[in-house]
Amino acid sequence: FTGIESFSTSAVDFLDSFTKCAFVHFVSFGACLPTLELLCQIEDEWLNSQLTALAFLVF
Repeated sequence: FTGIESFSTSAVDFLDSFTKCAFVHFVSFGACLPTLELLCQIEDEWLNSQLTALAFLVF
């Protein structure tokens, strides 16, 4: 039973820290959203090129 208790405690701790992190990220993302969008765009293009290259290798 103590295993379940400790598990739920760590789950609550995890959710708590996750919520704080998410909030901090949300606030900082708001500050640099254009930069973030640009980075996402670059990352998407890079990922697409990687996937295309991978597809050529596989098939």
